[in-house]
Amino acid sequence: MSVGRVIETGDWAKVDRITRTMVARFNRAREEAVYKEAHFLRGKIVEGIRSGAPAGKKFKPHSRMTLAIRAFTGKRSSKILIASGGLIGSVAVVKVSGGYFVGVKRKAKGGADIAAIHEEGRTWTQRMTPRMRRFLFAALRYAGMQGREKGDGGKGSLTIRIPARPYVGPIMKKYGTAAQVGPRVWGRIAVSMGGDFGKL
Repeated sequence: MSVGRVIETGDWAKVDRITRTMVARFNRAREEAVYKEAHFLRGKIVEGIRSGAPAGKKFKPHSRMTLAIRAFTGKRSSKILIASGGLIGSVAVVKVSGGYFVGVKRKAKGGADIAAIHEEGRTWTQRMTPRMRRFLFAALRYAGMQGREKGDGGKGSLTIRIPARPYVGPIMKKYGTAAQVGPRVWGRIAVSMGGDFGKL
């Protein structure tokens, strides 16, 4: 009984290269893909704020009172959440253990609390000082909404209601589920790997 020769066919040099570099290349490709995905989601959040309709869900409009105060202080634009650009500037991608955080950082200067209020909505009562009262009535008179100031000279309180205007939740619901993120991330990995593992 004789044993025939084993004949190697195919690109064994390529196989050798792939197997030797596979782990390091895959880890780099995965990190890059997840990083790009985080910035993709950040871009969608910023785009939603600027358009006033994150994922197609329009923000609730400003109240007449808010518009009066904005006009009195010289802010003519009626766009929601972008009066100063501070909120947009606070939306960030931050590397954390196990991946990336996308949103407004808790330590963002003056941004985190305001961001949460706009995302979830908030109602609170605040005591009015004489200065606050004078400002409020001046703004109302400027807008043609109120005549002369009447009342108790500054005593009393003001109820402030900010409706929920979610700008993160709708984006994550539309673009951030596992079923949507997975194919995008794996597609980027496939491109970074140069097709060595097919289209995944």
